[in-house]
Amino acid sequence: MNSSIRQYLKGHTSLLWDGFALALLSSVVLGAFLGNRPLANPDEGRYMEISREMLLSYDFITPTLNSVKYFENLFYFIGFNPYLYLGLG
Repeated sequence: MNSSIRQYLKGHTSLLWDGFALALLSSVVLGAFLGNRPLANPDEGRYMEISREMLLSYDFITPTLNSVKYFENLFYFIGFNPYLYLGLG
């Protein structure tokens, strides 16, 4: 670390603790009920499957579900984000 960063952090340790406490509290509050509510039947799972199939086939124009063209909703690109950043597994 730079000496200027060390000097700044030395005087602002309460800021670090506040940030740590906020992150811990947020993770506890948001994670407490994680998994209690199932997916909305069957739309959410269907939309993610369509996004996954589009990503695997590299066809980002035509949404398909089980190799059948599916144009009910055109916001499937929103489902790409978890797959792009976290992977398929």
